Amino acid sequence: MEQILTSTLRKRKTRGFGFRLLICYLKKSDLQLAEKNANLWLTITFQSCNITEIRLYGDLIFSSMALLIQKVQHDGALSKAFATTYLAKVFETLSINEIYENERCILAALKTIKRCLKYYPRAIKSGKVQIEKFLVNLLGSSNSDVVYQTGECWLLLQNIRGAFNNGNINDKCLWREYQLKLLNHLDFIIQNNFSISEDTIDSSANSNTLDPLAIKLATDPLERAAQIFRRFKNIVVFLKIALSKPFINKKLIYTQRILRIIQSGLAVHTGRKTNTQLDHVCFLRYLPEVKIQLLELLEILIDVCYTHLRMDFRLILNILLDSLENTKTLLDEGNATHFVNVRLIVYRVITLWCATLQEGSHCDIISETLIKEILSDILPQRTNMSISVIKKPINRGNQISKCPPKKSFSVLELSLGNEDKELLHKEAYHCLHKLLSSSGHLLRVSFLKDVHNSLLEICSRMHSEPMNKQHLPAVWNCRLEVYNAFVFLLKSRNNGCPPPSEIFINLFNESSLLDKSIELRINSKILIEALEPSLHPLKTDINFK
Repeated sequence: MEQILTSTLRKRKTRGFGFRLLICYLKKSDLQLAEKNANLWLTITFQSCNITEIRLYGDLIFSSMALLIQKVQHDGALSKAFATTYLAKVFETLSINEIYENERCILAALKTIKRCLKYYPRAIKSGKVQIEKFLVNLLGSSNSDVVYQTGECWLLLQNIRGAFNNGNINDKCLWREYQLKLLNHLDFIIQNNFSISEDTIDSSANSNTLDPLAIKLATDPLERAAQIFRRFKNIVVFLKIALSKPFINKKLIYTQRILRIIQSGLAVHTGRKTNTQLDHVCFLRYLPEVKIQLLELLEILIDVCYTHLRMDFRLILNILLDSLENTKTLLDEGNATHFVNVRLIVYRVITLWCATLQEGSHCDIISETLIKEILSDILPQRTNMSISVIKKPINRGNQISKCPPKKSFSVLELSLGNEDKELLHKEAYHCLHKLLSSSGHLLRVSFLKDVHNSLLEICSRMHSEPMNKQHLPAVWNCRLEVYNAFVFLLKSRNNGCPPPSEIFINLFNESSLLDKSIELRINSKILIEALEPSLHPLKTDINFK
């Protein structure tokens, strides 16, 4: 096999096919490369790094290079030989501009850079400048895979000491400098492209500390706004990667600075007219996606910092409550899809915050408002609007209209499809469950009774609906989530209103016997077993012989 590969790679006409064979051959996990074959294949691979062959099959060249770098690590002598002979050639190939013509070639080149940064952090100092130039050219990419791989390479690059870093003191500042560089970029974009008030601006941001990573903006305002949005989105992705991925030194995270940036970005809504410049007006179309990115950043921050965010609970609660309130403007403007996307991530962050800090989340401060918002999404709303049905007269003079009875409907049902609606309901039910588990014991009994009645109405409505609907998995997930929230509410320590137990037992029995979902039937039986001792405590004292 090695001879066939070598002969195929040596011929210029069959080299593209040879690289395909080489990739398949190197992907074998138990493969041990011989020194002769490794040196020969590496030589041919680097000889192929020219303009013509990069345009034809550059992705195959860099994919083969990345696999060869990984395979030579099994042999210390081969790894050392690669560092001394071929590592500098990797940096030389990054200067070929034809790499940027194909996104698959860019992804393969990024994979090669990651392998070099991972396995040769000490020997790569001389090529740091070339790698930085290559990564800077990808800052405005719209491909999510390219952006993520670029963010990982930026983080790994911070582990490489530059030519002027001579001591451990500078090493300790690497993370701080990289974090502040990203935060300053985000601050700069928010302050110069968002129409925000002065009280939301972080005064600690200094645009003069930015690195010279500016892009050449287009003259067209729409294209310019798109470029700025891509830069903002990509830097947020870099920051999320930096927070969640390991680093060579201890990471001191500036949580309050990040939270202030998130609060500033989320404080903007499309209805505000404080700035009428054309660039700002064009940028408003990207605001829903900007808010999603900032909320995902908050989600990563909560997941990484865990209980260390306990002291910032007031700021986080304000962010969550304001974000939930601002989503209503999206629905008023007819942006139903954006409304669902933003609302989903808000519910997800609230769920994570309650699950992470539990009773220490302090959600009792805003729990009633949050629960009212959740119920407004999942409960049908009564309306006084009547629908007139026009009919042709049938021997009845001038009687042409008939008003049917008033109908109940959800606000979302008028603008959302079934799939989006059920997805939003599922996340809302899950959020309600975690919210009740973290702060339900501090709610007023009268308010708990309202929640109890609302959940009972939802359960009754679910069982009255036919099961031959579309998107049945989403419907089953919604049922399971509302069942979990209901059982938790019935077993809560301050549930002051004894429920009509037979109604719930019958509902759960019906689900355990008649539902088409196996998972739902199994979980219904488990919920019955969990609820039975609370509803019928005397049964536990009955022993049958």
